[in-house]
Amino acid sequence: MMEERGLNISPSTIYRWVQHYAPEIQKKVSYFLKSTNSYWYLDETYVKVKGKWLYLYRAIDSNKNTIDFYLSKTRNHKAAKLFLTKLLNKKNTYEPKSITVDANHSYTNNIIEQYHRRVKWKTKDAMDYHSYKTAYNTIRGIETINMLFKGQLYHLHKSSPINIKYFIERQFNLPTPDYIF
Repeated sequence: MMEERGLNISPSTIYRWVQHYAPEIQKKVSYFLKSTNSYWYLDETYVKVKGKWLYLYRAIDSNKNTIDFYLSKTRNHKAAKLFLTKLLNKKNTYEPKSITVDANHSYTNNIIEQYHRRVKWKTKDAMDYHSYKTAYNTIRGIETINMLFKGQLYHLHKSSPINIKYFIERQFNLPTPDYIF
């Protein structure tokens, strides 16, 4: 996209932008998140950090809206409890009526498995994160942008790239140019 506009930007510059702005955008976006429903799907997948696999716990509701994620070094009851506590303390969630996990073979949890693919596809270019912080911030950015495109925010009526651009510009008090690239 940048080359089409005559700009030459190195991947390390984009990396630095993601590390700096992903947490800021998530903070701004969290204020406008619509409430999720009370039917949750929880699952985990793996992300490689410093050559070791970490566990990426993710939760969505039955409308496929992202609730949150949690990156952990362990896959045990303590990590699951921390993640569930994090979910229950979010201001845009209701107490769940049901939580579907993939541990029970009688459940089909394909709804969330499809969303793992999106995160995996976006993170494959990173190949191997060099620290927990860089992995967390990158995934934070990916999840936040996905929330924007899924229309999970109040005041963002249509989740087109142009509307998302204007929304982010307003949140950071950036001047909106008269032209669109």
